[in-house]
Amino acid sequence: MLFFQISLLGGYAYAHLLTKHLKLSAQPLVHISLLFLSLAFLPIAPDDAWKPVDPQNPVWKILVLLFFSIGAPFLLVASTNPLLQHWIGSTTRAALPYRLYALSNISSLLALISYPFLVEPFIGLREQTIIWSIGYVTFVFGATWCAVQIRKLQQTKFQNEQNTGSRAKSSIAKEMDGTAENPQNSILWFSLSACGVVLLLATTNQMTQDIPPIPFLWILPLSIYLLSFIICFDHSRWYIRGVWVTGYCLSLIPMIFLLFFGKLTGAVFQIGQYSLILFTACMICHGELVRLKPSVRRLTSFYLTMALGGAFGGIFVAVVSPFIFNTYFEFQIGVFCTGLLAWICRRQEAIHTLGELENGRKNNERSKKRSRKKILILKKQRYITIFCGLGGLVLISFFILHFDLTHRNFLMQSRNFYGILGVKASKNQPGQEVRELVDGTTIHGSQIMTPKFRRVATGYFRFDSGIGVSIRFLEYSGPLHMGVIGLGAGTIASYGKKDDVIRFYEINPAVVNVADEYFYFLKDSPADTSIVLGDGRISLERELKEKGSQQFHILAVDAFSNDAPPVHLLTKEAFDLYWKHLNEDGILAFNISNAHLDLSPVVRNLARVSGKRAVFVRMGPDLFSRLSSYWVLVTSNKKFLSDQRVIRHITPWEDSAPEAILWTDDYSNLASVLSSDSGTMYVFERLLQIMRRGVESR
Repeated sequence: MLFFQISLLGGYAYAHLLTKHLKLSAQPLVHISLLFLSLAFLPIAPDDAWKPVDPQNPVWKILVLLFFSIGAPFLLVASTNPLLQHWIGSTTRAALPYRLYALSNISSLLALISYPFLVEPFIGLREQTIIWSIGYVTFVFGATWCAVQIRKLQQTKFQNEQNTGSRAKSSIAKEMDGTAENPQNSILWFSLSACGVVLLLATTNQMTQDIPPIPFLWILPLSIYLLSFIICFDHSRWYIRGVWVTGYCLSLIPMIFLLFFGKLTGAVFQIGQYSLILFTACMICHGELVRLKPSVRRLTSFYLTMALGGAFGGIFVAVVSPFIFNTYFEFQIGVFCTGLLAWICRRQEAIHTLGELENGRKNNERSKKRSRKKILILKKQRYITIFCGLGGLVLISFFILHFDLTHRNFLMQSRNFYGILGVKASKNQPGQEVRELVDGTTIHGSQIMTPKFRRVATGYFRFDSGIGVSIRFLEYSGPLHMGVIGLGAGTIASYGKKDDVIRFYEINPAVVNVADEYFYFLKDSPADTSIVLGDGRISLERELKEKGSQQFHILAVDAFSNDAPPVHLLTKEAFDLYWKHLNEDGILAFNISNAHLDLSPVVRNLARVSGKRAVFVRMGPDLFSRLSSYWVLVTSNKKFLSDQRVIRHITPWEDSAPEAILWTDDYSNLASVLSSDSGTMYVFERLLQIMRRGVESR
């Protein structure tokens, strides 16, 4: 999103400079030349050399990767909207072309919704790259055709003016001149746009932090953000300040309840309330932008300032906030700034209208009546403004209180690029003190702090879990050599014995610090434990190339508990890599515990195509842990699979003939593994199955 905002700024800046420093007749020629030069960047697939090595603060590396892979084409795509609007407004007698911005956002919304359900399930990445390249070439020729037509219209207009011999300004030129602009408008353009982006990103973070991890949840706030643009820029009549400010104020009441008691409510209420506050706030930000939109003469500067504000908002949330906050406090800042900006816009309009009324002697009677009408409306709105002011003070008090209480409930909280980690102190059913490593509503590990039970494996890793069964009953000679992708609290280290070697692969540096400082699994383990910092798959690839196979007895892959699991760890290529690091009788253990995703068909099919056997080990909660766990063990070790101690822990598969889902580096489809228990997501799963059958039948 940060790359999108910065690239959008670059595209709008290019459009602004092009229209301000070149004649209208020369602008299409320059643009056409750059469009055809940009074809050299196709295809847009990045090279393997871009794979990250150091996981520390990867923001800039991601931005550089995106810039060199798709930066130039996207910049030109981003410039299309303001550039064509400026050309249309400068060469035709049409009304101000801001409605085209609404049309552009409709297209964006349709693309956003359709991609995960209509494109990704049916088309591999290579084919997508080809189709995108063809689409971009089509776009280049379409934009070229538009530029040629604009140039023809400009030449026709110039010839007509020469033939008539008129030196007077045309009505188009007058429209371009517009009225004298208020210099404060530019500041408001910037602030309103920045506030909208802050609200979008902060609400997305807040939703995915507080709500149980639901796949594709991030699509909802982005759709709401685009929808507010569509409504506001379609026509000014859709934004009535008093209505939307009132709705915004009313939505603050349940929002305060949500911040304090949200975890006691259901996911539907939380999603609905976050969506409501985001929609009303974005309608205010974008509605006020439409109220302040300038004439065609300043159209490109209007979009440029909007993009600058959007980039600032993106940088504030993605880069600045993780350094100054250890929670997602920018959500509260965005909500408060929305009310403040609504008050500033209302006050500025009142001052401007009073100025018009005082200068009424120079205006006709109709203008004076219009100004008086505005004054009456603004007087009615002042009560809402007073209410907003008082509500803002109360809101700040609640935000400060919530911020304080949030910190009190945790032993520590830290935030970085990968999210927010917290260590929470609680008690289990027997009354023992327990420390939990949490990320939002997801628990990534826990430990009983009573010295007697401190080395007892808990949560997903208990002795009767899939990993517990694998470690306890795998017969081998000599010390155990085990690899684990995903450190968490380091719980698996509790199984280590003297001379055992356990190698953890962890991408988040903050997890390593927390596991060392607040948990004792690593410290108390008699095994030789080590941690490799970086993406698990990339680290294994590098080790295989530089040092050869690790020859693990067990390799545990524990990285799928969130709403967006790292798909590259579940592909055929990743599966083959794992077996290159395992010995002949080794066990590959996948922790597929997830409330909304059923990853078992993926793992079972990976085992099938590799000639291995996959068994399912399901474990419910007990007195010491409220967590259930689901493990799939993949192996060809017949002795392990025939051991009666192992067999009694194996759970029969719920689906004897799973759908043949096979993920590769070229193709994956998260929607295909949505669990039927995931509520409304079940609808999308059924639609996908119907569509897939239709494609197969054809």
